[in-house]
Amino acid sequence: LTLRFVAGSVEDPAWFHWAVQKLEESNPESAVDLYVTGLSTADPNHRFHYHAWIQEHAGEAHRETILDAARSSDAERRRAGLRAVYILIDHDWMRTREVYQLIADRLREDPDQRCRTFASLCLEKNGRKPPAVVRPALHDALNDPYASVRVNSLRVLSRFARAEDEAAFAGCLKDPVAEVRWAAAAALARLGRPSSVRVLAERANTSTADGRREVLKVLGDIRHPSATRLLLSLTNDIEDDIAAQAIRLLADRPGAEVDAALLGALRVRNPRIRTAATRVVGDRGMTPAVPRLIENLSSYDNWSELEALDAALHKLTQATGIPAPSGDEASRRATIQAWRAWAKSHETE
Repeated sequence: LTLRFVAGSVEDPAWFHWAVQKLEESNPESAVDLYVTGLSTADPNHRFHYHAWIQEHAGEAHRETILDAARSSDAERRRAGLRAVYILIDHDWMRTREVYQLIADRLREDPDQRCRTFASLCLEKNGRKPPAVVRPALHDALNDPYASVRVNSLRVLSRFARAEDEAAFAGCLKDPVAEVRWAAAAALARLGRPSSVRVLAERANTSTADGRREVLKVLGDIRHPSATRLLLSLTNDIEDDIAAQAIRLLADRPGAEVDAALLGALRVRNPRIRTAATRVVGDRGMTPAVPRLIENLSSYDNWSELEALDAALHKLTQATGIPAPSGDEASRRATIQAWRAWAKSHETE
């Protein structure tokens, strides 16, 4: 009892680990019970001790105690057990059919919202293809009354989306919670479905910069004019990394509007955007870009941009005898002068 009191009250991690170690020596079951129970019942200021102890010391021998807690009739103890599963789900010894069946049962049937949330988080954190035993539970969870459960379940299903999931994802596009709609749109995007673009555009227009970055992660999977139009709008984003990524995603998109946007991007002042556009016009074989690329040699901002300019010009002109730039200033000047001389000799062509 004294050891349990010490572990539950001290703020020094060293004393906590000492108390739990002594408990393991004298009564291993009591030590396991302590760290599982402490995940939910400990003072929040001390709870991180239990989390850290489980991460560092829990092993396969503790699995049954953890699963027993997750099956408890007491909601607080079930939360603690599921929290422990969440902490340990990256270990192979925790990825058993028994564990996945437990997660599926908690996700589908647990009356406690936090338990269902922890169950969905276990699957989201796992990162592996969800086994067949949990897929029906994940689909059922798309109708859970709590948005956090719906969102987590969509994220798990979307990582390994199947064509038969499309109807369930599409139904979630009408969810009253924006985060659920976004997760559903992302899932449909990974299937390449243009029906998701409307919600992706909504997120791109109303969210933070991080939200727009998330849109770009899935928008490239949709081969449809509506997705291309959204990418074109994002090339003007205030954040240069977002604009540059949108430009890169346009690389294999056809259309005069795309060509015009790329040529325009070669004229912006931001070097990150110019460099992205330079690489793309070279890859697309856009010879009308050559005069502007030659002009940009006079105002390049950094080594990466100069390297991109040289590579694009070589692809577009097939010129020979022009030295590639290296790290020293003399080499860079020689490359620029050689391209200017080439351009002058081809002015009448």
